[in-house]
Amino acid sequence: MENIQIFNRTITLEQIRMGIMGTCGALCLWMLYSQTFPKVQDYLGKRAENELKRKEIEEMKRGTRNMAQLQFDLTRVRHNLAKVRDRFPPKAQILSTLLVDLADIFRQCDCELSNFGPGEPQPLNTGAAGEITRDLSLLPVQITARGSYSALITLFVRLSKYERVLDMQELTLTPEGGDGFSNKLGIQFTLTTYVLNR
Repeated sequence: MENIQIFNRTITLEQIRMGIMGTCGALCLWMLYSQTFPKVQDYLGKRAENELKRKEIEEMKRGTRNMAQLQFDLTRVRHNLAKVRDRFPPKAQILSTLLVDLADIFRQCDCELSNFGPGEPQPLNTGAAGEITRDLSLLPVQITARGSYSALITLFVRLSKYERVLDMQELTLTPEGGDGFSNKLGIQFTLTTYVLNR
């Protein structure tokens, strides 16, 4: 077989052979990397976690955790618990907090909030063998509003970033007059949030 000519350029058999070998080598390296690297990362992560647990067990066996360390750990746990409680207000407080926050979001998006109807809290299934948590519940809230097409898009972007909103379901849009993008739309949906059972 003779040399190949492509676009006024002569390619020799040796160049073709080297190109094929280089491509095969790169594919082999890529396959090896894509299969091996995640396993290596997983192994190193588990190894570091096991080492940390082993050190904690050794410290407990030796009794090296002094009162200052225990006090620091207790303070850290209390701080984390306070952060969790701030993120999930109690039942008595969630409705007022949610209403104020949603009214502000709707006002910023130039949408009119016309109905805010909270439902009954529902138990939260953790998914671990059907286990239900006693600390948190799901609270559905029926929302009815109206606004222009572009205002409703902005509204959904803001609601998706609002930390208290878990999800939105049963969305219904109803045209209410106007033309083009100035068309007013009525919207109704169910918003779900978490609430502390206390």
